[in-house]
Amino acid sequence: MGGDLLPQDKLSALRRIGSLSRHLKSRRCPAELAGAVLHCWLESDYPHLRRAGLPASKRFEALPATREFAEWLGKQYFFDGAFWLASAYARWVTPAIREERALFFTPPQLATRLIDDLVGSGADLVAHKWMDPACGGAAFLAPLAARMSAALKRRGRTPRQILRHVETHLIGSDIDPFLCCLSRFFLKMALSDEIKTAGREPTLTVTTRDSLRASAHYGSVDVIACNPPYRKMAQAEVTARRRFYGDVMEGQPNIYALFFKLALRLLKPSGTAGLITPTSFLSGQSFSKLRVLLANEAATPQIDLVSSRIGIFVGVEQEAAITVVRPRRSASKRRTKIFAAGRDGRFVSVGTCSVPKDGRAWPIPRLQEDARAIKLVNGSTFRLKDYGYRARVGSYVDYRERQTKRIYYKIPQRPGETLYPLIWSSDISSQGWLQLGRHSNHAQPRYIRVSDTSRDTLLMRPSIALQRVTSSDQPKRLVGAVVPPGLLRRYGGAIGENHVLFLEQMTDEVKVAPALLAQILRASIIDRYFRCISGAANVSVFELNQLPLPDPELVRKELGGRCSVNDALVRAFGKQQSHEQR
Repeated sequence: MGGDLLPQDKLSALRRIGSLSRHLKSRRCPAELAGAVLHCWLESDYPHLRRAGLPASKRFEALPATREFAEWLGKQYFFDGAFWLASAYARWVTPAIREERALFFTPPQLATRLIDDLVGSGADLVAHKWMDPACGGAAFLAPLAARMSAALKRRGRTPRQILRHVETHLIGSDIDPFLCCLSRFFLKMALSDEIKTAGREPTLTVTTRDSLRASAHYGSVDVIACNPPYRKMAQAEVTARRRFYGDVMEGQPNIYALFFKLALRLLKPSGTAGLITPTSFLSGQSFSKLRVLLANEAATPQIDLVSSRIGIFVGVEQEAAITVVRPRRSASKRRTKIFAAGRDGRFVSVGTCSVPKDGRAWPIPRLQEDARAIKLVNGSTFRLKDYGYRARVGSYVDYRERQTKRIYYKIPQRPGETLYPLIWSSDISSQGWLQLGRHSNHAQPRYIRVSDTSRDTLLMRPSIALQRVTSSDQPKRLVGAVVPPGLLRRYGGAIGENHVLFLEQMTDEVKVAPALLAQILRASIIDRYFRCISGAANVSVFELNQLPLPDPELVRKELGGRCSVNDALVRAFGKQQSHEQR
């Protein structure tokens, strides 16, 4: 797949979608445009299927670009064509609707992987009732219908029997009325041969509904396959949903966390669910309650990881996880199998892990060698606070301060007041040193006047500055440098921009000096472990406070033997582990 899980004709599809978007004089009729494309597709390739209920505009149907797009869709692998039409609708709606409903659809290859995971975990395509409570463009429903049909054909069932089976064993719902309509048509297209032979169209159970509010299917579903919406919830929405989902909500929750709880409510005690979500639930502080629920009330037999390097969704880079969960049926402790997608889109085993039950970040291996780092580091009880440091975020927020008269791009000849230097993320080099104005970005203010000189605002103690946003592609996830002591002495302190994290000394006497702590954080063993507990691009205070560190006394002793910092850490972790096992 060349590092992309999206269908291969991506550029061709986006060009056609963009061409048609120019005919939308307003964003009020995207359903009519998408319906017109589908109408032309059905007319050409599925003339025996009824088109009643399809919102379509004669004006849009008459456009050559509409006909050309429909013809192109018909030449694609059917599930690729369905994916691109659903994605076209998402591009044609207003940005506000696209954000509110999180209209990013599952590419067929990823849908296939999730269904394969569920089948591999015991889900049955014939015996079980399947559901997608956020069915969007039928990314799971349509391939499931095709697989059910194939399995039933092998058992000698007639087309009429196959259609009756799909009617009773496949359920979908979505909050978007047009996407429900689209899903019903895609299902019928997937079952086109059976419909033509049977001479009847099935009555499909795809309903327009907010699945999080109520469902007639609680406790009755065998299998769930779902790519829920991803977005932060507004406070009013949090309040409204707290009654049923308060046990998985913390801070400003992401709505996808609620779908994990919903899945467990919908499933039979013997059921299984597979969800495609961002990886942020593995470590983010706002997902702590969700991790407690999953670790204590559910089993997680498998997690598949997809790097942000691999294209998954149209128009957004997102590291994703396919998580298989089921209601916990026994107190037995089971390890979670972990697979990771390579650049070719193929999934390979990278080991297993055990998930903590207390809401801490889950250490999930990203590479095969990570299992060793997790096993070595996990048992340590030392944290930043034991080293004498606290983590905090820089207090300067650029967009808020631009309209004030407190910022300066250079020190005036006669300042007449105390100014403090600003430390930006770009001032921190990947080689481990800090220099103000390193990239000479003249658009960035360099100094600020503040009246609040408390410890929460002003940086005055010896510290390490870390870039708050890094990516899994970078050689190091923890990119940091010691704040030069001379800088603090000269100005009496400094202010950090909010894309900078500081590890600040809490006392004058610390277990290790900032320079050594900076080297420890750059060591390979720490870098690998941090990647295993960090499921987002942001380096968070929550994750840093949970990062296991070796006994500082042992580290200093090992460094006395003139070995590298990384070797000293590995030996210190190993000695701690041996001591605890005795």
